Amino acid sequence: MRSSWEVKYALHLDAQRIEWIYEPRGFRTDYGVYFPDFYLVKQDEWHEVKGYMTEIARKKMMSFRHHYPDETLVLLTADRLVGII
Repeated sequence: MRSSWEVKYALHLDAQRIEWIYEPRGFRTDYGVYFPDFYLVKQDEWHEVKGYMTEIARKKMMSFRHHYPDETLVLLTADRLVGII
């Protein structure tokens, strides 16, 4: 994993007994391939952990939402994660 936030979130998911896979799939976007951090299997949701949002990351997520409207993407920012982990 690329950040301590991702590790902490993975441990949180494990403690909740939520089945997840780390970056199992890349999606083509207008700004390159986007790999959401976590796929929650039973929830059929993609979760993105962002402690700091770069402009290219924001563009990739917006493009993902545009091109894949049937996919659910949950953005977990640092302020939201503090209450969880």
